Amino acid sequence: MADRRSAPRVYATRALPGGVLADLATRVELVTWPERRAPTPPELAAHASASDGLLCLLTDRIDVAQAAR
Repeated sequence: MADRRSAPRVYATRALPGGVLADLATRVELVTWPERRAPTPPELAAHASASDGLLCLLTDRIDVAQAAR
């Protein structure tokens, strides 16, 4: 069975300056965290697990221990 989505889904943990996200959104289904604060580890894990790709900052902690919280 074919995937209903025509483009991969990418989750971005923050809005980025410039046109980076607008350009990316022309190529993928882009979901961006809407708040000023960073997503909590469980929020990040939930969104990332529903996505094909993750665009995050170096300050976002991505590991098994954080996802389990």
